[in-house]
Amino acid sequence: MKKILFVAAVLFSTAAYSQSTVRFGIKAGGNVSFSKTDVQNLSVKGKSDFGFWGGGLMEVSPNNPNNKFKLQLEALYSNINSKYDGLSDSRAKDKINLQQINVPLLAKYFIIPSLSINAGPTFNFNIAGKEKISDTTGAYVFSQNLKGQLNTFQIGAAVGATYYICEGLFVDARYNPLFGQINKKENGDGGSKIRMSTISLGIGYKF
Repeated sequence: MKKILFVAAVLFSTAAYSQSTVRFGIKAGGNVSFSKTDVQNLSVKGKSDFGFWGGGLMEVSPNNPNNKFKLQLEALYSNINSKYDGLSDSRAKDKINLQQINVPLLAKYFIIPSLSINAGPTFNFNIAGKEKISDTTGAYVFSQNLKGQLNTFQIGAAVGATYYICEGLFVDARYNPLFGQINKKENGDGGSKIRMSTISLGIGYKF
């Protein structure tokens, strides 16, 4: 996977020194999680919860700044939360927090000058996680660090659109599915398989 990221970096570095136009930017926003856990032959859907994300981007316009086709590389920090009823115990409520570094590599096509559709793979690094369990009254029971139970790397995807309000100011929305489970098969929460995806909305500025 490091080779994939290295190739992406070389491509964008080459573009930066060619006749292509390169722009940098920042962006931030919130996300809503969608999760499912398979445990003991049962499939439990998590309750959607809110998180946040933020980071930077580099956009490359091959040969011409007005090219309708562009490439965009991002580096984002994401905080994702999800909730479950009765995952660990019929009376318990579980809250899972996942922290990631996301590296989307997107192809962008501008339908009109102010609107683009975007799609591409994402390379995701699970850097931290925590599970907090409370009873039905909301009283604290215990929490555990999930870092040792997480898969370090996951492939995902991003599909969405970006609307430019004025000059470099934009808003974007995208769906981000993660492929496979976030936790290791041999260690994950009593043998459970946890899968997550998000819908994110944000605002940003390209310089």
